[in-house]
Amino acid sequence: MAIFRTFRPDGSLQFDAAITPYCLLEKGYVSTVSTTGSNPHWSGNSPSSALIPMNYDSDELIALYLPGYGYARYANLSWNGSWWHIFHTMAPVGSLVTYYRFAYATTIPGYGGAGLQLFNPAGQRTFHSSMRPAIVAGTLSGLYSGISLPAGRQYASVVQTQAGHERTTWSGGQDVITDDKGQVIAIVWTGDSDQKLYGVRWLTQDSAQLVEVEFNGGPVQSASPTQPADTQFYRNEIENVLFLDVTNI
Repeated sequence: MAIFRTFRPDGSLQFDAAITPYCLLEKGYVSTVSTTGSNPHWSGNSPSSALIPMNYDSDELIALYLPGYGYARYANLSWNGSWWHIFHTMAPVGSLVTYYRFAYATTIPGYGGAGLQLFNPAGQRTFHSSMRPAIVAGTLSGLYSGISLPAGRQYASVVQTQAGHERTTWSGGQDVITDDKGQVIAIVWTGDSDQKLYGVRWLTQDSAQLVEVEFNGGPVQSASPTQPADTQFYRNEIENVLFLDVTNI
């Protein structure tokens, strides 16, 4: 069975019908909701969250555009009988988020009729000319790095995995605990728990930066004879953020 392929002028592969691309499943809009006091599985200190609908059985690529405020991927969770992609944001409650859900072309129903259709060796349709494939305009890795994309287009960003850190730092003692003989048995130390997620902030329609997003943390205390050591529990770097061209979608 012959497979349709196209190549760039330099000879590199441009398209292969045997490889299933991500294509647009849905474009939609949601308003951010309060994070504090919400479902305990995703409640936190960030000003708001965006809940994007998801299909639990599908491998989806979620691109967001939230102008002016940082957002970060948290998790995929079930809530009120449905599954959601959960993103924490620095935006006020009620801020509008534009989302684009992309899925494998072989799983997207409803495409047919006249037009170019391509199939893989298994006979599955991997492309129809009425589909809109995900077009990657750029990638970015590393906290605080930035990107400028060609002007005059509309873009959205894909944070593929949860990234961030959790660490605790300790300052001087706050209180002394003694026994009935007045001997010091412990000192109450004051510290700070710092939990951040890493994500994207759109600076303009065509430029963005990778930033920290508030997640959780606050004052903590520990009683011990000596000051506890500062601890970093984890740090997951932000890598391979995709910037998709979604012009005219």
